[in-house]
Amino acid sequence: MKSKIKYLDAVMAKSIPKRALVTSTTETQLTPRELEILNLMAQAMSNREISKALLITEGTVKVHVHHTLLKLGVASRTRAITKGLKLHLLHI
Repeated sequence: MKSKIKYLDAVMAKSIPKRALVTSTTETQLTPRELEILNLMAQAMSNREISKALLITEGTVKVHVHHTLLKLGVASRTRAITKGLKLHLLHI
């Protein structure tokens, strides 16, 4: 029975895209734009405010925020900021 569990884990692991895995090199995984948006989030800017500041659509900001949360392995903007501070990703 245990061998089947190992096999299923191996199959499932192969199905997860490598870009979805969070590693210790989070800083190198975040794009420059994602780092920029993380810093603006840390300044308590809303998606709308960020979009106006960067001259991009609010939808594009939401995509960058979503990718940033995934890469940092967190579920909220507050936790992303906290983790960003711990990883020295923020410049505030």
